[in-house]
Amino acid sequence: NIFLETTFRNRNLSAITQAGMVNNLNDGMIWGLLPILLFSLHFDTPQIGIITAIYPGVWGIGQLFTGKMADIYAPKALLFWGMLLQGIVILALPFAVNFYILATLSALLGLGTALVYPTFLSAIASATLPQQRAESIGVFRLWRDSGYAFGAIISGITADLFGVEYAIGLIGLITVGSAIIIKARMKGQASMNTECISIETFKKTIEGHRKIVLIDVRSEEDYASFHIPGAVHIPLQELTEKAANFDPGALLVTTCGKGGGRSTTGATLLSQLGYSARWLCGGTEGWRILQADLPH
Repeated sequence: NIFLETTFRNRNLSAITQAGMVNNLNDGMIWGLLPILLFSLHFDTPQIGIITAIYPGVWGIGQLFTGKMADIYAPKALLFWGMLLQGIVILALPFAVNFYILATLSALLGLGTALVYPTFLSAIASATLPQQRAESIGVFRLWRDSGYAFGAIISGITADLFGVEYAIGLIGLITVGSAIIIKARMKGQASMNTECISIETFKKTIEGHRKIVLIDVRSEEDYASFHIPGAVHIPLQELTEKAANFDPGALLVTTCGKGGGRSTTGATLLSQLGYSARWLCGGTEGWRILQADLPH
């Protein structure tokens, strides 16, 4: 379930994952085809070494700064501009013949990679709860590192059939496409502090006939002892697995004992999965007290 969520279902996680794969896809292409391109332009070995070394040099040193930026600035913006910069630079490589222009392009490619590489893990961590974070990062790294193999295969076959310049252009277009996917699919990171809805507002919302689902995330024993009428019982640890069954247009309200604990975690998780979610202020106990105070 987490594999499918990270790869396809979750808008943020899937956008980040495809960008990680494409980043390493173009990286694999650069290591294989850039030296061949430079050799075809009759650069000598020291010049080829300098141009190809600038790229990982700027990438490595740049992460000392972009790693901190990933904790401050919106990850969507960093990933979009980083992937777009990489794509534009790769598309420009076959048209450059001057040593200094190629060195500049190599530096810009390193900058683009530095913008996205530490941001990937930061964005994955921000889009997941601790219960699934390790698994989601593992799935992301599976796809990210498989990009090296895909890049080698795609660029190698294309270069053999059509030439090195066409292979580089194709990888550049794929990288620009990845940036567009981030722009279109990735949403702003969901807040880890979702809002609560008061019991009074919750009742009025039900009376207003809006599609609303109340989800009790407590244990089976707690739910059996007392629960709010109409509440669906889904323990917190099963919420991710069963979330796909909810109506995307419904308002999902989680509740626990007193509210603010498991219900907050559940609402945050649902919000990060793309649902409109709140948690019930006061929880089940608040509901019970309010009902006891009402005149019979």
